[in-house]
Amino acid sequence: MFDFLEDGYRYRKLSVELKKKFGEKVQRLPLNAGFTCPNRENGRPGCFFCD
Repeated sequence: MFDFLEDGYRYRKLSVELKKKFGEKVQRLPLNAGFTCPNRENGRPGCFFCD
């Protein structure tokens, strides 16, 4: 019924795609630049990186 990708998921995982591109696990690094997320507005949560 559903097509599965080679890693066994029905969707593309960002971690898997980044590992394919860079050859190793990629992690995010928290930085404090002294400002808030520019994508937060009207009570909406921030972007993927601000969670």
